[in-house]
Order: sequence, then C-alpha cells, then structure tokens
Amino acid sequence: MFISWLDGRVYVWKITEGPDDEDKPQITSNIVIALQIVGEEKVEHPQICWHCHKQEILIVGMGKHVLRIDTTKVGNGEAFVVDDPLRCPVDKLIDGVQLVGTHDGEVTDLSMCQWMTNQLVSASQDGTIKIWEDRKTQPLAILRPHDGNPVFSATFFTAPHQPDHIVLITAGPQNREVKLWVSASDKGWVLPSDTESWKCTQTLELKSSAQPSMDAFFNQVAALSHAAGLLLLANAQRNAIYAVHLEYGSNPESTRMDYIAEFTVTMPILSFTGTSDILPHGEHIVQVYCVQTQAIQQYALDLAQCLPPPYENVGLENSDSSVSRDPITVEGFHSLDSSAGRTTEMSLASSAPKTMLQTSSNEGGLVARYPLSSGHVEAPISRGISSSNTEAKPATLRSVSLSPRLIAGSSLVSSGLTMEAIVKKFQSKFRKVREAMSRWDKLQSCLISQFRNAFHIVDRLQVLQNSNNYGVLNCASGMKDALLVKQIESLRNILVSMRKTLEEFHCIVLSLDKIHHDSRQQVKGGSCILNMKQLQQQIGIKPSLIYCLDSLMFIHEIYNSEYLLKSSVISALSEIALKPSDSDLGALQQLLVDQPNLQTVEVQFVFDVIFAEELS
Repeated sequence: MFISWLDGRVYVWKITEGPDDEDKPQITSNIVIALQIVGEEKVEHPQICWHCHKQEILIVGMGKHVLRIDTTKVGNGEAFVVDDPLRCPVDKLIDGVQLVGTHDGEVTDLSMCQWMTNQLVSASQDGTIKIWEDRKTQPLAILRPHDGNPVFSATFFTAPHQPDHIVLITAGPQNREVKLWVSASDKGWVLPSDTESWKCTQTLELKSSAQPSMDAFFNQVAALSHAAGLLLLANAQRNAIYAVHLEYGSNPESTRMDYIAEFTVTMPILSFTGTSDILPHGEHIVQVYCVQTQAIQQYALDLAQCLPPPYENVGLENSDSSVSRDPITVEGFHSLDSSAGRTTEMSLASSAPKTMLQTSSNEGGLVARYPLSSGHVEAPISRGISSSNTEAKPATLRSVSLSPRLIAGSSLVSSGLTMEAIVKKFQSKFRKVREAMSRWDKLQSCLISQFRNAFHIVDRLQVLQNSNNYGVLNCASGMKDALLVKQIESLRNILVSMRKTLEEFHCIVLSLDKIHHDSRQQVKGGSCILNMKQLQQQIGIKPSLIYCLDSLMFIHEIYNSEYLLKSSVISALSEIALKPSDSDLGALQQLLVDQPNLQTVEVQFVFDVIFAEELS
C-alpha cells in the first residue's frame, strides 16, 4: 500500500492478512520505506503508479518531477521510522531513487504500458503528456492532447486478448473531455516514438445539463484496461460513477469508446480505485473501492451493465412503477471533418424536463446508459439521479431493470419454450462453435506455413549478415546491404500477413465469447430467470443447460489461451528476428508448430455429450 503526503513524504506498507496466535483473522502492516522528497515546491496532488510486473518498483509524480523508486535499494536495508522518514533532496537523489524526467507544471497522472513495461506516460498541468523510456533522459514523445489545456489523466489501455494491442486515453481539465489516441502506423500496431506518429481517433465530451460551468465536475479516474476495458469516472459533486466501455476491435485503430453508463452511489466520492474478477460460470464483476465523504465503501459492478445491449436501446428503462421516466432521444446527427479522417458526431439530449430517477434503497444503484459512436461524442449527464437513503454501507451497483418491451422474447421460458426446445437451441449454438473450430484449423495451417517461411528468412539473415560468407562477392559494393534489405522486406511482409491471420483468430475468439455471453443471457435475462434446478435438469440423454453453459465457457477459454500464445509467439518472433539464437527459434517453433496446445480430446468429449442423442 502506498501513502503520499503534500509535504513530499512517501510511505510504502506491506499489508498481510492471516490468523493470529488465537487463530483469529488478523490484518497486520509493516513499513517498507519511509521517504521524504525535499526541495520541490508545494505539492497539490502527488501521483503514484506501480510497476506492472515488479511490485518493488513504483513511479511517483511529485510536483514537476517524475521519479522511479526501487524499494529494495532505498535506505540500504536499514529499518525505517514513520515519524522520521529518510530525506531525499530532489536535486541530489539517493540510492534507489531515479529521476525519470520533469514537466513545466505539476504532474497529474502516471501510467505504465502493461506490455512494453519500459514505457511510461506522464500527464501535467502544463498541458502536455510525455512518454518516457527506461534509461533515456529525454521523452520519446511530447503531446499537447487538449489544445494546451491542463491534462488531468493519461492511461495506456491494453486489450485482454492481445498484449500488443495498445491505445492511449487522455482527459483534459476536470476529465470532461476524453480522447482516444493510437499509433498512425499500419492499423496502430507499433507504439510510436515521436509526436507526429500519434493520432486522435475519438473524442468524448461530458457536459452537465444542470451546471454547465467547469466546476460542475471534479472527476476522479480509474482505468480497468486489461480485463474489463473500462474507464471509470467519479463525480465528486454528484453521487455518480460513469463507466465508459472500450470495444478493442481487431486492431488498435479500430478501438472505440462505444458505451457509457451512469451509476448512483450513496455519497460523493473523493478518491477510488477498482479491480475486476471473473466469477464461476463466467460472470465478470468489477469491484470499486471508494473513499467517500462519510465512509469507505466497496461497490460491486456487474460488467454486463456496462456493455452495449444486443438491441437498440438509448436512454433509461425501468419496469418499476416507483421510478419516473421521461423519454431520451438522439438528436443532432451530422458529419464533420477531423484530423483523424471523416468521423461522426453524436449528441445525446433528453426532452425537457431531464430524466430523474429515485429509489428508496441504495442496495441497487441506478444507471443511465448511452451508446456512443466514432468521432466526437457529447454525452449530457442528466440531473437528479439520486438515492434517498444516505446510510453508509456496502452496496451493489446494478442497472435498473429493463422494461418488458425491450426483453420481449429474450427469456426462453417466458416465451413458452419447453426445456427440450431450449436444449435444442443450445445444440444449434454448438454447431456454430464447431464451424468456428473448422475455420480455426484452416487458419492454423496457414499460420504454420507463414511461420516456416519467416523461419527460413531469419536463418538466411544470419548467413547474410556474416561478411565471411560472401567470398569474392565482398568486392561488389553494396551487395551485402542490398541482399539484407531485400530479405528484411520479405520478412516484414510475412510478419504483416501473420498479423492479419492473427486478427482472424481473434475474430473467432470473439465469436466464441459472444456465443457464450448470449447463451448466459438467454437463461438469465428477462423477468423469468431459470433457477439452478432447471439449469441442472436433464431430459433423457440430452445435456443439462448448466453443462452447455460450462462447456461453452470451457471452449472459449482454451481457444482464447491458444490465441494469446500465438500472439506472444509472433510478437517474440518480431523482436528476435534480426538477432535470434538457435534456442529461441527452436522454442518458438515448438510452441507454434510441434506441440499440440489445444485440448482436442476434451473438446471432442464435450461434443459427444452435447450430441449424444444424435450419435446414438
């Protein structure tokens, strides 16, 4: 746990949970470092960023300085005293504290790239963001993403299914304007190392219909990029959390903010953070930990409430008669030209008066949901979404129940289908899964062929780089360089083809995920939800619904794991192509070609159970 003070003090604590001498649950804490950065001007908002893979490393934004702290080296192993922290002059740093770089204004945010962990982005009141790389004194890139206005946040987002699928999210003053940035290279795959290579592909602007001035916001920001693909914003002047969902797409350039949901909480949030977990049967829960005006609370947010629905739905829906609603319409569609190309502006507005929701309990937070489009998006925040119960206690954030109009026919039981008919519908989904697996096998053959071609070129490059192999041809000026350039160009083309093949693998993984998600919605959606007994019911030798759901999740998980492995292998091949070792190439070949990674026997067993009646 990290704690910072406005006077430059930095504390890191190790929190341990376990039984005490009487075998009772006990939480203990030990000080790891107690440090005070001195010589900096008054610090308003110290910033912290933990290293993605090394828990002993943290990055600190203290005033205008960005510092890297190695907790294993600070103090040379001496014991720390909380009341007497070790002093570290900012102009003469001690062992274990390294200067990354500086800004002209106070540092407002820090974020480390999860895949390229040697790269870090810092945001500042001076209107810039700077991207830094280890052991380099100058930033790789300097951007002014919000026309020179202060930048309140900057965060790298990494797709869960592909570690090199990276985008950058920035936000301007009070986090009211949110921008999505990608590399200007081929489909955004390579992180650029200069200012000109970044481009903005989408802008989201939050506007308050009740208080149009800038002071209407004061948003805190938490990024849940890797698993959930969510950007959470908390409004300190309204009891609300906004969840902006990112749809990563097949490549960085196609990544979009596609949905925003507004949830109520019991009291204003001063600061917060979040984590995400996948529960049994695939349910994805986001845990939000909030420091609020009267309490410290934990909220549980169902990720499904932050995703675009499979139907057209703009605005608010509720079947509870105690909730008042006004229709929300979509107005103001028109096109505009931007630096990122021709995009679409969508302005969401509600008819007067603004939508208002009220509830007598904070057990279920309320949510307003708006789909977003590409380009510049304005999402007005409606007034008066509140809870009449301000009692401080843990709560679960969830959406208001959808109206019967929106879910008519989506509940299999309520539409009059028998359990046998439901199982048949699931069997049809498994036929789609089998078709996807067939496409996967064809792509696998294609990828192996591409890998072998790349493998041969890499071998050839080792020979061509050695001047001793040219003999009398060394007399021919430029011969070696010409051959190397030709082979490297061929290798680059093959790697691009492999990347495209990888995108097709990703599409299959996404389709499997959608089949599983839609199946869960069929048995859980609507006003009539199947209970566990119905899910476990088995008719003859037909499979139970719970077995169908578990099997769909199992198949998705193993194919997703295989996709991630292929992505890592291709990324590694790109990294070592010019200076490989025999062991490196052999390991990559074994992972991609020689070793069967998919659990084909287990998958075939699933299909034998699902279609047992047909096989008999």
